[in-house]
Amino acid sequence: MYVLEELVDGARAYLVRNGYSESTVRHHEATWRRLASWCAAHAPNGYDLDVQQRFLEDAGLAGEHLTRFHQNERRSVIRLLEIAESGTLRRPKQGPVYVVPERLAPAYELYEGALASRGLKEKTIRGYLSAARHFLATCGASSPSELCARSVTAFVESMPDHSPQTRAGQLYVVRDLARTLAEAGMCGPSMAASMPLIPGHKHSSIPSAYSAEEVSALLGVEPSGRCPLRTRAMMLFAAVLGMRVGDIRSLRTSDVDWRLRTVTFAQGKTKVPQVLPMPDEVWLALADYLKNERPDIGGDRLFVTSFAPYHPIDSQESFHRSVARAFASAGVDVAGKHHGMHSLRHSAATNMLAEGTPYPTISAVLGHSSTNVTRRYLSIDVDSLRCLALEVPTCR
Repeated sequence: MYVLEELVDGARAYLVRNGYSESTVRHHEATWRRLASWCAAHAPNGYDLDVQQRFLEDAGLAGEHLTRFHQNERRSVIRLLEIAESGTLRRPKQGPVYVVPERLAPAYELYEGALASRGLKEKTIRGYLSAARHFLATCGASSPSELCARSVTAFVESMPDHSPQTRAGQLYVVRDLARTLAEAGMCGPSMAASMPLIPGHKHSSIPSAYSAEEVSALLGVEPSGRCPLRTRAMMLFAAVLGMRVGDIRSLRTSDVDWRLRTVTFAQGKTKVPQVLPMPDEVWLALADYLKNERPDIGGDRLFVTSFAPYHPIDSQESFHRSVARAFASAGVDVAGKHHGMHSLRHSAATNMLAEGTPYPTISAVLGHSSTNVTRRYLSIDVDSLRCLALEVPTCR
């Protein structure tokens, strides 16, 4: 049997020693604190593989079909014994590594330089270059001048298990690469024109949303964790005001007008200024959090971490963790649906739609650029769609 505190200290030291980021270490520590709380109640005499399995089962982390968030939580737990027993971590299974053929290297280098000159974010450039390497490694051409429609076909055939949206994104990069090479005279202009269009719009799927009754049940339970008042206030901002999680995370005390009971912020996604009235439930929940739970620290960010050293929340995972636990406590059926903060924003939109709120009003509340974006929520307004259903002809 191991002492859990010693396992945690050893795992933390290993992560720091091997250059893991501060945010990664904090995410692991959050799961380890949850594990320690469970062990204090269910396994006070020590920690071993059997205790680990019992915790994973109780926490809903033992199944096969876990979300990425829950996969990360499971990994944090398993790493404790893995580091203690082997002194290292097993590397996760890596996808294929694509290497650009030597004769296509000039084309890749040209595209790399073109991307660097556009002022794109580093993360965006990495994604573009990854897709470019994939294409150049699988296209079958021996020189840039040989790139043609057959090269694109070979590339598409190398992605049989990718979703349409992923393939559409990859082909967008290939089209951009082809245009860059054509402008430099390294391939013909017909190359870019050979790109097939694969439907993969991000709004093609049905959004995850919950009924007004389910949202009421969610908000009716006391959230678990060290900061239940913070969790409740955050959920109300999403479920009642329809705010995006990034905007909630970035709120400052100066954004709140306590006299007018409004919150003012610039949307992180669209940069559009937004002023929203706070109903009594939201206003009182925020006041309760600030008065009775938020630590007295410097800075004016509303929502801060629950453990010292206190600082503004810099990750959305802690938000998701809190909401996922609230869904479980409320007994809301989340099968086949997302159940994070963004699903509460979707729920706010669909419930306003169900109450007959006009599209322009919903668009204004959600900060959509146009009502066409808001119409996405019509896809799950079954009551409104039912009257449009066509009669099924009888067979004779």
